[in-house]
Amino acid sequence: MMSMLGVLPSIANATTISARIDSYSPSSPVEVTVGSSTTISVAFTNTGNTAWSFIAGVTVWDSNGNQVANYSATLSTPLQPAQSTTVTWNHTVHQAGEYRLQFGVWKATPYISENLLDKKPSPSQRLIIGTTSPTSLPNQPPTCSLSANPTSGKAPLTVTFSMSASDPDGSISAWVLDVNGDGRADYSGYGNPSPTQTHTYAASASYSVVLMVSDNKGANASATQTISVGSVNQPPICSLSANPRSGSAPLTVAFTMSASDPDGSISAWALDVNGDGRVDYSGSGNPPSTQAHIYTSPGTYAVILVVSDNNGATASATEAISASSPSTIIKPSAPVPSSPGSSSPPGPTTPTL
Repeated sequence: MMSMLGVLPSIANATTISARIDSYSPSSPVEVTVGSSTTISVAFTNTGNTAWSFIAGVTVWDSNGNQVANYSATLSTPLQPAQSTTVTWNHTVHQAGEYRLQFGVWKATPYISENLLDKKPSPSQRLIIGTTSPTSLPNQPPTCSLSANPTSGKAPLTVTFSMSASDPDGSISAWVLDVNGDGRADYSGYGNPSPTQTHTYAASASYSVVLMVSDNKGANASATQTISVGSVNQPPICSLSANPRSGSAPLTVAFTMSASDPDGSISAWALDVNGDGRVDYSGSGNPPSTQAHIYTSPGTYAVILVVSDNNGATASATEAISASSPSTIIKPSAPVPSSPGSSSPPGPTTPTL
């Protein structure tokens, strides 16, 4: 039988040949005057574990699906693992019309699916427009996104906004963030918006937040969020009573507890029965109506009940318990009988401890 230990090293050292297309150009439609050239390129990364001389290529089709150009190039120097490179070609437009492009990376020829490592875009896209005279393509507007965390809570509420923007045929020139819907810019800047922006809402209300971005040709885009801010949190209230408050040890005490919150709910409770700062009884939600505890040692004990509401505010109530030493029971001694013949009545007895 073959040893598995002899097989494992060959598996671990297996050669992996793979590549990933990172970007290509043009990535959005460009105009090229008939008879002129434009640069097309593809950037890719060696994602395998061995150096390899990859083959990069691009195919160009016209609007009827006819192939009008096919470029390829084999790397003269093997590309090391995790390294990237860019291959560039010049393409000349001979006729007016729309042209679709698709880039690919192969590990070897022939150019069949078994050798293909990656292709983009998929399917091919209209990326070159041949024109007989220079014209301007319609500007494509930018896009943007806006998210908030949290979107609701009690005042003062600190919210972190996450923002992003991009433009398919240009660049972002400016951004504005209105955090309360009054139409005024609270935060703004040039270029792409900051990834995050923090704002604190001090007053309770519902706020409409708007992010607006502009591209380098004046087109705009916007994204919105709604923030709901509640009134300032009111703390909870609680009560604590004990029965009995004093007695001889061992002393069994029943604590009566209650709690409520005017604008929320009770989330947790804790009872310290001896004032040492440690929780002896606790739970989530409202406290139980009663909790019994036995004091086995004499002493005076500070008892504290602490409750928390669903927004983190707390309240407390206290009691004091006094446990005394057990009482000593004194037994009287037996009476001393009178001497025989004595007529005097017996005297009082003296208790002995």
